[in-house]
Amino acid sequence: MPNTDFASKLMNELGANLGIDGLELDEQGDCIFAIDELPVAIRMRHDKWQFIGFIAEVAEAEQLEELTLSADQWRSLLEINHALATDGDPATLTYDRNVECVLFVQPVFEHQLEAGKMEELLETFVHRMEKVREVVAKIREGDASLENGAVAEDALTVMSRLV
Repeated sequence: MPNTDFASKLMNELGANLGIDGLELDEQGDCIFAIDELPVAIRMRHDKWQFIGFIAEVAEAEQLEELTLSADQWRSLLEINHALATDGDPATLTYDRNVECVLFVQPVFEHQLEAGKMEELLETFVHRMEKVREVVAKIREGDASLENGAVAEDALTVMSRLV
């Protein structure tokens, strides 16, 4: 059973530190807000915490052609995941069918569960998310400079500077 008193206190402190009044988890354990106009979520399930960043919208092919990712673009996204895993990074790119989005998800570990540490970690997460969004934008634009494994290399290079 999640410790809701601890979670409420932590979210209130984090909200105060970020200047966001009323930051709290909903009944599902989610809290969605924006930092620098970027949508971010904090999720708590069974005392496990995550930061979730919205990277790219993915629509059904019949809805919006420009939002649909090609097989090569999906491969490039998976290359980023592979590079993160190979580098020992706990963050990952995922696809959520319920919101039709590619998400950047990072676990928050127990030793990081205090407002000051979470704020610092969240700041780093948002910077990393911005870089991933930039790489994904290049992928969607068909940037030729990201061919032959350069996607993962580009993503890791930018992200490693932010850890």
